[in-house]
Amino acid sequence: MCVLPAVPCGVLLPRRVAFESTYRKKAIMSLGFGIFLIAVGAILAFALDVTVSWIDLKTVGYILMAAGFVIVIIGIALIARKRSTTAETRSAVDPVSGERITRSERRDDVV
Repeated sequence: MCVLPAVPCGVLLPRRVAFESTYRKKAIMSLGFGIFLIAVGAILAFALDVTVSWIDLKTVGYILMAAGFVIVIIGIALIARKRSTTAETRSAVDPVSGERITRSERRDDVV
């Protein structure tokens, strides 16, 4: 059963494509989670007028908003990071058997 309709069955997608899409999803999810924490923190800090004896809800709200801002900044930094790819191919002839030997090396470096 094919999962992607545009790709015929049996065709393997490059690993880098799958990695980048997963990477982007995680970065975007961190943005969403950060915004969620900011919203919950703002509700606790500004909208609720409830007194609980064992915890100060305003302080918890401010802490959640600060954590949300940090997560949003980290998410933006993850999305803005640049990637570089190095591909290297070498060919040589084996002196004993006379066969052509090809060696490929690929590195995906995060800068």
